[in-house]
Formats: sequence, structure tokens, C-alpha cells
Amino acid sequence: MRALTYLGPRAVAVLDHPKPVLTDDEDVIVEVRSSAICGTDLHPYRQHLPGIRSGMTLGHEVMGVISAAGTSVSYPLGTRVVVSDVLACGQCSACSKQHHYHCLAGGLLGYGDVVRREFGGGQAEYVRVPFANTTLLAVPTAMADVEALFAGDILATAVGAVEAARVQRGDLVAVVGCGPVGLLAVQVASVLGARVLAIDPNPARLARAHGADATAHPFDAVAMCLEMGAGELADVAVEAVGTAQATEVAISVLGPGGRVAVVGAHHDGAFPLTLGEAFARELQLSFVVGNPIKSGQRALELVADGTVKPELVVSHHLRLEDAVQGYDLFDRGIATKVVLQTNN
Repeated sequence: MRALTYLGPRAVAVLDHPKPVLTDDEDVIVEVRSSAICGTDLHPYRQHLPGIRSGMTLGHEVMGVISAAGTSVSYPLGTRVVVSDVLACGQCSACSKQHHYHCLAGGLLGYGDVVRREFGGGQAEYVRVPFANTTLLAVPTAMADVEALFAGDILATAVGAVEAARVQRGDLVAVVGCGPVGLLAVQVASVLGARVLAIDPNPARLARAHGADATAHPFDAVAMCLEMGAGELADVAVEAVGTAQATEVAISVLGPGGRVAVVGAHHDGAFPLTLGEAFARELQLSFVVGNPIKSGQRALELVADGTVKPELVVSHHLRLEDAVQGYDLFDRGIATKVVLQTNN
């Protein structure tokens, strides 16, 4: 089979690999129809992380059709499914508390051993998916592939962030960072009846922030929140970048008792907030790792009823064979979101 292969810093290629096989009764083999390049994929691409070995297949946003299944799998062959990027057993103590990211038997699809075990990725013609009864979601018949695809990661992550921040109708919500997760958080918060301010220095990204006011100048965000809030700052901020600077912007726009959900993947050691400031302002801070096992079904429901349109964040549709170009476009900030179609 053909698969996108990591070779080293900013070096990937679509190469031939052995087709995966079932190794456990709860495994399935998914014939991939669509996959996507995620901002998280840029961390190994740029060699920001250890644990990604040369020769492994990347990709953790995947949907397709079950072509083979272990004896314990409840899904029939031919079922169209979206795959959770978080792989978890569904049985352990962590899973029973819906902390699937912390399952000791699990890991992340296509992300090396950065999170415990290595599992081959899904930017390929086929992918082996473990713990299928826990990690798969059946796609509604009428739903297009690209609409379902993001329930396995970025849309579920956006839903989780908005839920963690307890967004309510009438809230003023500032979304810092209009990459795909931020753009989808804008949509999800808007669906709940919030007023939304999107903040990103890239005008092309802001143009996709449907349902929100927008600013490309983070230092103007406080003034815009005061204007939108009739003299009051934001009730909620969603930080969807993963940098200390973005977190500082998110905190700066919050009013007293403000709630911030940090969903950007952080690797910094520093944090721009003193305990005294947090106490005096009574801030409520949540860190959110996307969990499609928990939030994926809700994500599919939002798509099915037409209130969230994930395809609006997609800037490029490419063939799997053109994935190298897709990584380059994404790395240089030209692409907002790249969807890869296989030739199956």
C-alpha cells in the first residue's frame, strides 16, 4: 500500500509499505477514504518532538470503510467509520473516567511513542485501528466524508474546549487562534448562542471565522471585547494556538471570573500568569486535550443537523500522492487545512 512516510526534519514521502494486518480480536483494518494533515503533524515534521522514528507512517485524522475485523468487533464489514485519534482500551480506570488520553494501553494514531505506544498512522491507503469498539464512530449514511472526518480530532477537540469552558447563550467568547480547531470552536460557540470574537494575525484565517467578529491585531482585542460587551470583557476565552503569547492574549481579554480553555498543544515551560493575578481576578483555567471518544458523537450530531459546517475550514483537497505538497503548504502557512483523498 501507499503511505505518507516520515524521513526526517521537513522530509516526508509517499512510499510503499506492507498492508497492515489484524493482530488482536478488537482490531479492524480501515480502507482509508479521506485523511487530513493536522497542525499537530507539524510538530514531528519540524522535529519539535522526540519519539517519531524515520520510516513511520504519519496521520491521525482518518475516515474510511472497515475492510477486515477481529472476532470481538461489533461493527460489520463495510461500515463507514471515523477513527478517533486518541486510541484507548475503554476498560481501564482512566477510560472509565473518560480520561482516554491517559489509557496506559493506548496512544495517539500516527504519532510515534510520544504518548506511550506507537501506532501506525492513517495518511495511507489502509490503517490498523486497535480497540475498535471504543475508537470508531459509525458515519451517518447521508453525511459526506469530509463532513465526518473531523469528528475524529479537530471538531471533537473544539466541542471539548467549548464544553470545558461552559459556554452559555449570551456569553462573549474570544477565540485566540483561527487554525482549524479555533475556527471550529467559533462555529460551536456560535451554535450555543454566544457572541464570538476571533483573534488571529492571519487575515486569510479570519476570513473563515464565520459567525464571529474578528481582529488581526491581538493588542486590539481588549478594546473590541469592551465594545462588544458594552464595557465588559469576555466571559470565556478559547486558546487554540499552543504558545505562551497566545495564552497571555486569552487571559488578557477575560473579565472577573472569566473562564479560559487552553486547547492548543503546549510545549513551553513558561506561563504568563501569576498566582496572585489569577486569584484576584478569580480566573478559571482548564487545559483540554481533544477526546473524540468522549466528544465525537456530539460532533457528528452538530454536523448532521447542519449547525456546524466543518468543510468551511478546508483550504486544499489533494490526493494522497500529493501529500508532500500538502505538508509544505501547511508548514508555510499557505494552507488552512489539507484533506487527502486516497485512490482506493
